[in-house]
Amino acid sequence: MPHLFIGSGATVFNDPEHYPWTMSWTPHYASEGEIYAKYILSVKPGAKIGILSQNDDLGRDYLLGFKRALGDKASTMIVSSLTYNTSDPTIDSQVVFAEGLRRGCISLSRCLNSPPKPFASL
Repeated sequence: MPHLFIGSGATVFNDPEHYPWTMSWTPHYASEGEIYAKYILSVKPGAKIGILSQNDDLGRDYLLGFKRALGDKASTMIVSSLTYNTSDPTIDSQVVFAEGLRRGCISLSRCLNSPPKPFASL
């Protein structure tokens, strides 16, 4: 049975070899991560990057695309990569750690309807 226009950008749904009739209608999360990285490379190619991402398929896919677009520069540009669970009451400890690095922090996550619970304190 076809699964057309699944409302997810997870790469797990992008497997035409095994599931030729399954496709999503949203951009793949990895592709969005690549877009962010390409933008940073074009605007500030020597940036030091701290990443805060969700600890799930969405966050891992964003990070995969982000690192893929940075290529060989990923190991020198990414100085910190932290995760949070959407069930965490806050992300205070991650924010404090990122502030301690004195670097800009990029959040590789998005919300569709409302901010995830951990962002409520910001």
